[in-house]
Amino acid sequence: MVSIQQYQSPLGGILLAADEVGLVGLWFEGQKYFANTLPVGHCAQTTPILAEAKRWLDIYFAGKEPDFLPPLHPVGSSFQQSVWKILLTIPYGQIITYGDIARQLAAQQGGRGSAQAVGGAVGHNKVSIIIPCHRVVGTNGSLTGYAGGIDKKIKLLELEHADMSACLSPRRAQPCKQPQNSPRWAWNLPPAGGFLIIRLQLAGQQQDADFQQVLAAAGVQGPDLVGGLHEVGDHH
Repeated sequence: MVSIQQYQSPLGGILLAADEVGLVGLWFEGQKYFANTLPVGHCAQTTPILAEAKRWLDIYFAGKEPDFLPPLHPVGSSFQQSVWKILLTIPYGQIITYGDIARQLAAQQGGRGSAQAVGGAVGHNKVSIIIPCHRVVGTNGSLTGYAGGIDKKIKLLELEHADMSACLSPRRAQPCKQPQNSPRWAWNLPPAGGFLIIRLQLAGQQQDADFQQVLAAAGVQGPDLVGGLHEVGDHH
């Protein structure tokens, strides 16, 4: 039997769900994939696991790093599970990239890791915050692909005092820190009904670049850039 409880956080309402083994879901109200794995036969009641999850959230939203984890039992493929395990190893207040996770998986399992596949598994994390998918950013520092919304992702990282000085978000035109002679991105929001123009500036020459040119020039894979474009596009 899956039990559910509501939790009111500083960032909005949260739905918690747990079975007899552990927490199976933690979703911000209205987020992408909200409660999409919640079975019809769930019951609104308090359980020890849900109480433990609420205690964890109380400590976290008080600006402290919890020193324990509630029991976790998210359902997913073996690949998703392996990605979620890596997410749990990301230290409080730090960030890594999709590519970093792909390289860790390649080292563990052999072969070549795919940042695009990693992005899909991160995006389908069912236990937000506690399994910290908000600590994953794009290869170019873009704050991409958080089901709860980019604003919440930023606020969670700010709560942890994470260093976001080199991160690119819809609030910023380009990263604050940038290696010399590296590509510079300008994400321009078009007027209503227009198209998003991506401008790539290299060697002092600015040109409109199509999607494939951008990917090739930046050396990034799908979710590192695509998620960012989707988030920017969502603002118009």
